[in-house]
Amino acid sequence: MNHLSKTIFNFVFNFYSKLLIEIKSYCNISNKYQVPGTVEPLWTSGTGICVRKDLVMTAGHLLKLKYEKIYIYFGNDATINFEVFLNKMDVDYMYELESCGRDFDQIFHDPFIVTDFKGNQHNWILDNDLEVLRFKGKKPKKIDILFPMLPTNDLSVDHYVMGYPGYVTLDEFIAKHNETTANLTDLENLYNQVINDTRYFQKKTVCIGEVNKSDKKVITHRCPTLGGMSGGIFANIEHKRKFLGVHLGGAQDIGNFAISVTHPLFWYLYEKYVLDDQFIKDKKNRKHLKEYLDYFNYKHSLQKVFDQDGKIIGQIVPFNSRSKLVKVVANKEFYEKTSGAVGRIFIKYQVPGKVEPVWTSGTGFCVKKDLVMTAGHILTFEVDTTAPIETQEMQRNLKYEKVYIYFGNDATMGVEVILNKMDVDYMYELESCGRDFEQLFKDPFSVTDFNGKPNNWIPANDLEVLRFKGTPPASIDILFPMLPTNDLSVDHYVMGYPGHVNLDKFITDHKGTSVKLIDLENLYKQVFIDSNHFERKTVCIGKVIKSEMNVITHRCPTLGGTSGGIFASSQHERKFIGVHLGGGHDIGNLAISVTHPLFWYLYKTYVLDDQFIQDNRKHLEQYLIYFNHIKIYIRSLSNTNVVYSTQMKEHPKNEKSKSRLKRSQN
Repeated sequence: MNHLSKTIFNFVFNFYSKLLIEIKSYCNISNKYQVPGTVEPLWTSGTGICVRKDLVMTAGHLLKLKYEKIYIYFGNDATINFEVFLNKMDVDYMYELESCGRDFDQIFHDPFIVTDFKGNQHNWILDNDLEVLRFKGKKPKKIDILFPMLPTNDLSVDHYVMGYPGYVTLDEFIAKHNETTANLTDLENLYNQVINDTRYFQKKTVCIGEVNKSDKKVITHRCPTLGGMSGGIFANIEHKRKFLGVHLGGAQDIGNFAISVTHPLFWYLYEKYVLDDQFIKDKKNRKHLKEYLDYFNYKHSLQKVFDQDGKIIGQIVPFNSRSKLVKVVANKEFYEKTSGAVGRIFIKYQVPGKVEPVWTSGTGFCVKKDLVMTAGHILTFEVDTTAPIETQEMQRNLKYEKVYIYFGNDATMGVEVILNKMDVDYMYELESCGRDFEQLFKDPFSVTDFNGKPNNWIPANDLEVLRFKGTPPASIDILFPMLPTNDLSVDHYVMGYPGHVNLDKFITDHKGTSVKLIDLENLYKQVFIDSNHFERKTVCIGKVIKSEMNVITHRCPTLGGTSGGIFASSQHERKFIGVHLGGGHDIGNLAISVTHPLFWYLYKTYVLDDQFIQDNRKHLEQYLIYFNHIKIYIRSLSNTNVVYSTQMKEHPKNEKSKSRLKRSQN
């Protein structure tokens, strides 16, 4: 393994082009050092970018020496002692920064490796060559921010680095390029061209070129950069306000290179310092972040038990072994007649480094004798954001090995359900019907919070249809979709299997509320008792907050593990109006409505056939009429025949909104 030169080396290729543009999110960073034995301070400079109104990202090596002060300047001409007077600071244009710290050096220990044109590998001068800075005092009143986007890997598209090339003399320029095959005259001519194109350096500049190679961690390119541009964005010329990486430097035998926004270090810093609920909810940010956050399967674990002074709002009522509710509630028989179709789903993963398989769980329900519907996210492995970054990456990409469903009322793992010794008489294996619909449904799943702000649920297409892999249960009930009534006074419920949660996790999930610690402890005790120690088929009864075409928000007191269960009206048996997904403090809990275009597409594609419709006409008629799926009735005196069509009603597309919600991970 070779080590790249300690000199920060940006290589100017013989094709050089430039473009000056005004962009207020891009800036020159100046670092002040007080060198022992000198009277005047020493200043160095580089480039940085605003990734949030209060945060700047740059290359870490710019700050490798112990500095005294850091300032940032957003003007287009940053010529020292002409536009910028460092020893007489103009506080109206220069903003002081401070580091957010480098605790990540204790987490990331791998070298930053770059491969040269011959396939040899080199270590860059600094393993973790990124730095996040915050404004120390005054911040600019009007400042744009830039957003990461996934590299396209299209080598034919022009890319660019934007930054401030530092001043360099002819001798310094020749010394830095002396390893090339160019003769002295050619280097002098190249230097003169660079002077003319950059207008004597130190101006905000775009260096346009091509990508050599792009992988998950590093992007090598032939954009003709100079020293001083380290810390600038590396971006695709076809996208505005987006960047693919942070430019670091270069060398003769590898070209120039940037650290990719998909590098685990970049993601760690972006998630830690930039991403919070407010940032993601901001309507100016949401549209830019969806694909990037989806790539990292970005999500939080949260279900909401609503309370007042530590007392549950609503009811949590489990079933006993005879499929009877253990408490007297209104319309008790409707719940009990509905419960047979609801089962607990178990997902098996073989995690690297572990001998025994890891099991997770959620809820699902039968929509046809051979089909089960659930929430899509329960089939993704939960990422431990406190784990080392390599572990997080492994978890994010982990695929499940097996999926089973169990319809018993007590599904306690290790007691009633022995997962490592499967009882084939009660456990039924499932397999996915596929997710081809991802190519058809591109809109975000939008829900409005209590303050009227739209938010995006992640994942956007949070449904999954599973089929029995072998023989389905001999006698199994099925449930039918019905149109939401929009009656907010009627009790509604989620039916599912709350997973076991300990006190610490419960408090963590609810710490964003105003409830005192002692009240949370009391609330946990009440939930523990009411649910009969978790892991049993349970109804969580509450009220609807708001019902729309695509989403229903509600205050049913759910827990993790109930995702994928039915959301239903207490006044109807064997019917459901949505699939419960999860929740958050700002929106309540939520279900995807049966009138959502995605649900209708899946139901029409996998469930509805002529025989099924004829067999279940009385349950489906109003629902199918809503979608104009029943074209015409042909009635006779002796018989009633119905001609069915595949015509589908056009629905408006989902409203586009761009922030992320916390949601349950089971």
